[in-house]
Amino acid sequence: MLRQIPNILTALRFPLTAVFLYGFLQPEGEIVWQIIGILSFMLSALTDLLDGIIARKMNSVTKIGAFLDPLADKVQVLSGFAALLLKPDIGWGQWKILIIISVCVIALREIVITWWRSYKFAKSKPPRTSFLAKAKTMTQMITLIVAIVLLGIVELLHVNETLYLAILVLIGGGIVASAVLAAMSAYTYLKD
Repeated sequence: MLRQIPNILTALRFPLTAVFLYGFLQPEGEIVWQIIGILSFMLSALTDLLDGIIARKMNSVTKIGAFLDPLADKVQVLSGFAALLLKPDIGWGQWKILIIISVCVIALREIVITWWRSYKFAKSKPPRTSFLAKAKTMTQMITLIVAIVLLGIVELLHVNETLYLAILVLIGGGIVASAVLAAMSAYTYLKD
């Protein structure tokens, strides 16, 4: 049973992501649900960190875990970026088209690589995760955590417009950087 802890943590990310989406996308004024959404996302990110550490420490890396972990990552990341696009009170302004393109690049990469990984697993040749893919995932998670927390603070404190625009530029820059790393890591995966 103890050897299944990493897989249980990985599986927990799916419902936590659903709670995040529900809470984060609540309209302004539903602060309790928004806080629950933010905390769910952060807890989900923490389980992502812990499942790998525990699996390696207990020497319990499994095929199901090797498949589910990246899938849970993709669901969490795509849900986070989709939420940033769908939340109606985020005024992306001039960033909107660039944000949409970046999120589409990230989504396309995740769909293609998920298919490719499944194909490789079926051929009993599971792909190794590259440094670039790990950097992509870390950039995406940091961008999403910063975005979700800062937007929550903005909503709570009603910051001035200048600070709000600076926060959007920071978040937008993280999303664009995530898209660039997504494209680069997809290229390195697919050329093998």
